[in-house]
Amino acid sequence: MMEPLIPLKIAERLYVAMGVVIQEIQKKSDYPTDTLDLIVHHYEISRSNYLKGKGWQEKSIKDVTQTEVFELHKWLIDRAAESKVSAEDLELWEREMDDHP
Repeated sequence: MMEPLIPLKIAERLYVAMGVVIQEIQKKSDYPTDTLDLIVHHYEISRSNYLKGKGWQEKSIKDVTQTEVFELHKWLIDRAAESKVSAEDLELWEREMDDHP
């Protein structure tokens, strides 16, 4: 049985939160540039596909499941912690995630 896709309303809010965190990581991180570029590239592809009404897609092939979204959420939080993104930025993002129905 396939895992359900994440609801579009949640995906939209997640895009906004991801965008904020990625920008902060880019500003403050010594994380390898090529890795950050890849994250941003996949984020932009996902956002572009969402805005075209296709929902969240990775590489325009595979639908992203709820599990993958939350794995990405955890990964971004870990990278934010490593790159010393401010506690306020992280708390704001966590509140966004917690606000989802």
